[in-house]
Amino acid sequence: MRAFDCLIVLGGARPSLEQLRDLAQAARWVIAADKGAEYLLEAQVPIDYLVGDMDSLPPERLQDPALAHTEVKRYPTHKDDTDAMIAAELALALGAGSIVFAAALGTRLDHMLGNIQILYKLHRDGVRAQIVQGRARAFVGSGCFTIEGEVGDTVSLFPLGRAHIADTSGLEYPVMDADLPADRPLGVSNVLTEPQAAVTVENGYVLAVVPGED
Repeated sequence: MRAFDCLIVLGGARPSLEQLRDLAQAARWVIAADKGAEYLLEAQVPIDYLVGDMDSLPPERLQDPALAHTEVKRYPTHKDDTDAMIAAELALALGAGSIVFAAALGTRLDHMLGNIQILYKLHRDGVRAQIVQGRARAFVGSGCFTIEGEVGDTVSLFPLGRAHIADTSGLEYPVMDADLPADRPLGVSNVLTEPQAAVTVENGYVLAVVPGED
């Protein structure tokens, strides 16, 4: 993993301890959102900030000596933003231009979709943001962007609204001067034919997903 500004660990499917440690080493700041602190404590990763309403973090975890130098920002349970959004806003306030979310998938479909909305917001704010879980990753792209992986990796493109793809390269099924409609999954299960594919989106935004494994 290349160096990036901020790692945000949420409370979704539990990442491997090794991956959390590797991501944390590449990050300038580490933010835990609620139960994400439990995952980081288990990985023995120092936490710079802990945010959220703490409704899913075991109370005894807040007394962990490893949090002695962590800035804790506790919020009421009844609030408009999710803990993930609060963590993203904190990262923006710190000046982060690149963010990786871990434990953002898996346990609740509504939160997973909300996390994709956060990727969209951050992209429109000019921030490079992605969700990483094992070998899987997802990010929002527009204009000209690349998708990296291994030859044979599955790649799917989902329009956020409606998107027009001007051109692609490095994909088994090229997309040329075509709309990706919001009501038909035409962009699912493409395949990398090169270690780096290029996509040019003429209008709109797409969610790029590399599932990592079938």
